[in-house]
Amino acid sequence: MYDLLMLYMHEWLATVPFDLYELSLFQLVAQERSFTGAARKAGLTQSAMTRQVAGIERALGVSLFERTTRTVTLTDAGNRLLARAAGILRQVAVVAEELRHETAFGPKQVRVGVSRSIGFSYLPGFIFRFQRDCPNAQITLIQESSARLLQMVHERALDVAIVCSGTKPPRALEVAHHFSDAFTLIVPGRESTLSRATRVRPKALPKLLPDQKWLMIRRESATGRQLYRWLDRQGAGIEPALEVDN
Repeated sequence: MYDLLMLYMHEWLATVPFDLYELSLFQLVAQERSFTGAARKAGLTQSAMTRQVAGIERALGVSLFERTTRTVTLTDAGNRLLARAAGILRQVAVVAEELRHETAFGPKQVRVGVSRSIGFSYLPGFIFRFQRDCPNAQITLIQESSARLLQMVHERALDVAIVCSGTKPPRALEVAHHFSDAFTLIVPGRESTLSRATRVRPKALPKLLPDQKWLMIRRESATGRQLYRWLDRQGAGIEPALEVDN
């Protein structure tokens, strides 16, 4: 009985003309009246968006859009599907919200990724503020490179990431907040020439600290690349004795 039921389900699934994701993409094209604009909002290429809609049309055996080089308009079949699509997607959203509400008593888990080059001194402040606003949430924290974290958010392996702004995110991701950080030069104490200086040009640093060993952010990281580019522009040729992640 189990095998027969599974066989029936497989045959039924094979005849389903589209899923909710494809229906959402169709609705987006219909609203935008443009494959290019819809693809941009969905974080897809235009060709990928076109293939998705063409797949729905093949499965249904009808044309949903009339396409010209300048315009995209709905056919009669497209208008009928659009009229139903909003209701279907709204019902799914209502069910999802009800499920979230019914399980609200349980702890939520938020997966947070933090770039390796962001100092640990920032993290307690971030976490304290979040737990104050969301006391029932549990945080899972990992540290990776900015590029890897963006990939993990894009793949939904993480809920949020704190990364260096030098890394360009995929179009499907949204930047929720920016914060500024300053590079800080830490030097020896009273025996240092810099302790008596009020203003020092960056290119003078190697001469003022000729015998000191430099500790720097790893240059392969997004933060390190920004730091080394800035030093190069200032004419400060610094070779570190040790590079670290943060």
